[in-house]
Amino acid sequence: MIFVNEQIHVCIDKGKATEVYDKKTEGPIAVDTRFMWPSQGKTLKIKFLEGDSYIINKVKEKFSLWSPYAKNIKFEYVTEGNADVRIDFKQDESSWSYIGQEILDYPQDQPTMHFGWFNKDTKDEEFERTAVHEMGHTLGFIHEQSQPLANIDWDVDAVYAYFKKYDNWDRDTTYHNVMERYSKQITQYTEYDPTSIMQYFIPKELLKSGNAISGGNKLSELDKAFAKQLYGQA
Repeated sequence: MIFVNEQIHVCIDKGKATEVYDKKTEGPIAVDTRFMWPSQGKTLKIKFLEGDSYIINKVKEKFSLWSPYAKNIKFEYVTEGNADVRIDFKQDESSWSYIGQEILDYPQDQPTMHFGWFNKDTKDEEFERTAVHEMGHTLGFIHEQSQPLANIDWDVDAVYAYFKKYDNWDRDTTYHNVMERYSKQITQYTEYDPTSIMQYFIPKELLKSGNAISGGNKLSELDKAFAKQLYGQA
């Protein structure tokens, strides 16, 4: 999930508590194994609760970028009745999605995905970066900086100061949303991929190395391989 402030886009973890579960076989990026969809296939019914037709069509276009790789996950757009994925566009400068099958735990009158800064002036690359990222969460992928092998050299004091200044987060909120990593028991992962669509930009000021992490603006080769491994087998 992503929150926009004056300087950087920051992902907010809306997933459930990371209690211990069995870890499945390994893959290139990271997924929460508790909430994965069946590998043999799932049709996700998607409903837009509101929104301009241009913006809705852009979001649909960007969701489809997962389809050549997660072939066993189908997207069906509905306008009536129940839906698995429910999307709203309230302008509040935040975006987020619940993770994988976790979306099934929420009432039909509540959104499971949210885009809070899209408008008709939004650039195509921003539609892609954000919409593909949020659909990644719906497919079960976690933030790349939260996976067990993401040994990021945070300047802890700078991180706490930054998010206190721009988001008024306390230390616990900052730790959970930015620096906390999932346990090995509940994730499927191998190497850390700083170019993953699930990794957001981290400025050099928040890292001891002084080297920024650019993050991903589109599906990386490892993203594609992992989606194919999880949801692309016949």
